[in-house]
Amino acid sequence: MTPVVLTLAAVLAGGLPVVAAPGFSLPDALRAALADPSAKLTVEDVRGSVWPSGCRAVSAQAERPIAASGRYAVRLAGANAEGAPCQGWAWASVKVLASVRVAARELRPGEPLAGATLLAERELVAGRSPVLEIPEGSVATRLLRAGQIIEQHHLRAAGTSPGEPVVVLARSGTVSIVQPGRMVPCVRGRACAVLPSGRRVVGQLEGGRLVVEAP
Repeated sequence: MTPVVLTLAAVLAGGLPVVAAPGFSLPDALRAALADPSAKLTVEDVRGSVWPSGCRAVSAQAERPIAASGRYAVRLAGANAEGAPCQGWAWASVKVLASVRVAARELRPGEPLAGATLLAERELVAGRSPVLEIPEGSVATRLLRAGQIIEQHHLRAAGTSPGEPVVVLARSGTVSIVQPGRMVPCVRGRACAVLPSGRRVVGQLEGGRLVVEAP
């Protein structure tokens, strides 16, 4: 059967093309390396670096997980006409699309994100951190335009900034008391608030409330 030359001008140094064995698909092989299996991948370009003459590719493996669009080193393996194994390398430029959360409308800093986002297909760009799910009680940390991808640093739990109001739930055994409070600076890993009485309490934020465990 006639060898199949990989599409997208997969030309190696010296003018040797990457030749694929029948049935081998480079895009399918690279999709197996997607960090998000539900994402979509297309190969936009392939540039070879080392490939033996007469070798027909039967498999390919990306050297690292494919988490975003970009250029990835790909190890190719195959066999020549005599059946002897051979291998080589190439650079594949890929485009990755995935469903991420975007702002359904313009959102101002401190505005709740509940019901204000939707899932949309966007290109994944290296260095970005888009979110799939919005934690309960999250608010925007900055102005977000309609359609803008929501990233991790674009949200925070409500009531986590000093001066913001927060609901304080004090628990002692089976007894619980709820009262208003106002967030104040606290040590790392804890949350602090001042009650109307002026008392300062320390606890953990749970579901948008400051939970204080009393002895």
